[in-house]
Amino acid sequence: MVPKGELHPMDQKIFDDHPSDIWESMMRLHGSHINHTTPHFGPMLYWIIRAIGACNVIEIGVAQGYTSWFMAQAIKDNNIRYSMKGKYVAIDIDDKRPLFDPWKEEGMPVEFWQMNSVEVPEDKLAECKWDLIFQDGWHNTKHCTKELEMYYPHLKDNGNGYWIMHDVYSWCEEYYDLVMEKKNEYPFEAIRFLNNYGLAICRNMKNYDHSKRFWPQGDQPESEGFVC
Repeated sequence: MVPKGELHPMDQKIFDDHPSDIWESMMRLHGSHINHTTPHFGPMLYWIIRAIGACNVIEIGVAQGYTSWFMAQAIKDNNIRYSMKGKYVAIDIDDKRPLFDPWKEEGMPVEFWQMNSVEVPEDKLAECKWDLIFQDGWHNTKHCTKELEMYYPHLKDNGNGYWIMHDVYSWCEEYYDLVMEKKNEYPFEAIRFLNNYGLAICRNMKNYDHSKRFWPQGDQPESEGFVC
């Protein structure tokens, strides 16, 4: 672990060659290495969580905690911004307490569940409706499908819940295609990013009122003299 405020020389060279002030500042706070496999997905998850004002999020599969830090920090910042008591939950079969304990001491709203992701008790998942779930554990089609079956009922609907999948242009491509074919069961609208093995951001549109239009001052005004 690199001390906070410092960067590994290899990471520093990246920022010297490719300046990115916000990202560099985050990494200095993180005090760790950049994940060179998915370097931009950590900051992306941070900004998604901030943008939707998420209160409670889950990450399935932690690895070295690169994306974990960004997700936990986003919830911490949302808690301050909106006076919430949200939490970031990490699920992993390995003991990640040495990673998370220092973060908790610094006030990060972290919970760690050490267990198989498909053996999480129903009452734990039912603690709240989750704003965002990041699926990045065992990349096996049957296993991922089981996770979705278990967790989806506890994801916010009406366009307010986000299911994010990693590796959808590699190990999880078959799984992603299967999910997209089941629109009746999982009415997601989705976008995929090709780089770094692929990332899919899926928005839960179940119970969404598609007739509603969010015009700031009522209905859309008519344009006088406009010919279409």
